[in-house]
Amino acid sequence: MSLGLQSEYPLLVADIGGTNVRFGWVATPDATLSNIDLFACANFPGPIEATEAYLRRHHAGARPARCVTSSPPMCWTATLP
Repeated sequence: MSLGLQSEYPLLVADIGGTNVRFGWVATPDATLSNIDLFACANFPGPIEATEAYLRRHHAGARPARCVTSSPPMCWTATLP
């Protein structure tokens, strides 16, 4: 899943659905998807809070270099920075 440069990793992968949001982590260009987790959308006010919960649980708040997401239908209405 290489995007070209090592600095583009780690990747946070998210699938935001109408009921749940699924997250996974790709640490390096050669890595497979890991730390897959599922969160109920109803438990969070928006996607940012769900993402922060995932990062706290699996990566001690580490920030990914990039985020790849699939979102229709969105379970939240939000304006992201």
